[in-house]
Amino acid sequence: MLAHTSQIQYNKAMSNAINLERYYTIEDYFNLYEDGLCAELELGKLFMSPSPVGSHSKMCHHLNLQLGNYFWQKKCEVFTEFDVRLFADEDTICRPDLLVLCDPSKYSERCITGDPDFVVEIGSFGTLKRDLGQKRLNYERAGVREYWVVENPYLVHTFVLGGDGNFAEQVYRNETAVKVQIFADLTIDFTPLQRGMFGG
Repeated sequence: MLAHTSQIQYNKAMSNAINLERYYTIEDYFNLYEDGLCAELELGKLFMSPSPVGSHSKMCHHLNLQLGNYFWQKKCEVFTEFDVRLFADEDTICRPDLLVLCDPSKYSERCITGDPDFVVEIGSFGTLKRDLGQKRLNYERAGVREYWVVENPYLVHTFVLGGDGNFAEQVYRNETAVKVQIFADLTIDFTPLQRGMFGG
């Protein structure tokens, strides 16, 4: 608890010390990140990342376990909160809660460059508008094959890339399990979260 509180205080202090009106390059971003700041970058504009609440952490952990079990000893790898530079010619960095990458040539120790195959964002009050708005557009433009926004265990937005290069959206409400379309036999079970977090 003390460590979490200290991180929140540090993020607030750093936010107050940073000029959010200036233009930030990719190198500026990584310099800030090395100082311990959690943020994302959108065409040179810095967006501070709020510290996650307990339900967000639980959902992320639960989904990560299922993805990790599915991809164990397979070609694709699962990453949590790892920087992604979708476009090589833009000062834009996203930091998804979860992603699956099947092309190892896009990976470096600093970031992934290019489009992951599957991206999951855990929605929150402070991020949901961007998750369903600009981030969705960025992932679509970059060619991410499938993108999910999990508002809560009872409400999941899925976006699957079609042959026309556009996302097809489907919204799942009150489903105990949701199929990942681009991977055979991969279904995310939300039952433990529904029971454990929301008294289902």
